[in-house]
Amino acid sequence: MLPVRDYQIFQRENGCAKVLFAGEIEEVFATCKKVTARVVCEDDGFVVLDMVEGRKEGTRFEVELTLPEGGLYRLEAIAHDAVVDGVIWTGCTACVHHVGVGEVFMLAGQSNMAGYGRGVIYDPPELGVHLYANDGNWKIAAHPLNSACNTIYPENREVASQNSPALAFARTARRLLNVPIGLVQASLGGSPLKRWHPEEEGDLYRAMIRRLDAVGKVGAILWYQGCSDAEGVAAPRYFERFARAVELWREVMGPVPVITVQLNRVVSRGLADCDRWWGMIREAQRRAAKEIKDVYIVPAIDLPLSDGIHNTAYANVNLGERMAYVYLRGLAVPDLRRVQRVDDTHVFLEFDRAYSFELTNWDQMPIGFDIEDAEGIEPCRRAEPKDGGLVLEAGRAIGKDAKLHAFWQQLPEANPALVRGGMPMLSVYGVPVEE
Repeated sequence: MLPVRDYQIFQRENGCAKVLFAGEIEEVFATCKKVTARVVCEDDGFVVLDMVEGRKEGTRFEVELTLPEGGLYRLEAIAHDAVVDGVIWTGCTACVHHVGVGEVFMLAGQSNMAGYGRGVIYDPPELGVHLYANDGNWKIAAHPLNSACNTIYPENREVASQNSPALAFARTARRLLNVPIGLVQASLGGSPLKRWHPEEEGDLYRAMIRRLDAVGKVGAILWYQGCSDAEGVAAPRYFERFARAVELWREVMGPVPVITVQLNRVVSRGLADCDRWWGMIREAQRRAAKEIKDVYIVPAIDLPLSDGIHNTAYANVNLGERMAYVYLRGLAVPDLRRVQRVDDTHVFLEFDRAYSFELTNWDQMPIGFDIEDAEGIEPCRRAEPKDGGLVLEAGRAIGKDAKLHAFWQQLPEANPALVRGGMPMLSVYGVPVEE
């Protein structure tokens, strides 16, 4: 049972959280006979719990409380029957403010979760959206979430953090769930999967788990990572390694959902194979949401960058809201189910459900859709909506054992196909064309 602190948010379980309210009795009340606690709603003064008796040993007290989901709460320790200057007094001897019971989210991954986004956007702090910061204190969540000032977690020390999608996610989640939201920052810019994998280097994994000693259980993980694994050795094995990492995380953290982001663009003059590696990572991320229980995914590829690889502040607000709606409201993300050959030059893209692809004449120039066979990569030259999916036309006959790539390169030449409401389809790489 964790001792409660100012601004702390506890993960709800079965509609409540068990907490320990402990502290020192003020000297003026040192002669008190007992200590009780009460819990008060801070917004209206409504008493939620009253006269909960605790333990008193010398000048120290402890009271075990079961807080209902909600808040924010004020916890008061009441000293009873203290003799002060010959008069018997009962009064408040300790107080903890702004405590909530709701949903707590671990923030993990690399720079676009840590928050390198630059730019000006309305993305304010909010009472009821709190952060367990790197200095070991709970506080109102505000950018930069990954500040390293006075950190007690040197593993993820960095100095470039600015705007993260997590704050917009948390505000949206609070509005949708109507409970307080806690964020626990553990991400680090540039970190590869091996640093999060318990069976590989694992130093950032261990630092993440160490935070649970201070915050207790979390309800889910927000994960934005993959750029540092877009290389020749790590990319082809990313899905299997990520799936194993999630399995091991859950052995320690419980069956936590993982809300992920498919990689955005990158402006790079790297090796010729970089496009393929980037495509492999995006495809692995797409597979993870299909094949691993309670893994969710949102696209980022249509959102702007503030430099060669980091999302803008505007993009982060949009992305955080997407993550909340996909996880909490089941917002549909267009995901390819299969590719069927229609004839020698046409294929049909069937999605996980029927979507309304509103394509203008400009959209029907399908830059970004490519079919690869033994003769090489052939860009598609036309796209038309049909039966809730898309029909693509190639510029030549499509050979056997062909595969479809869509918006797969590091820097695709066009924005992905959008459905009504503005959500882009997920990027795909190497999806077989079925005969």
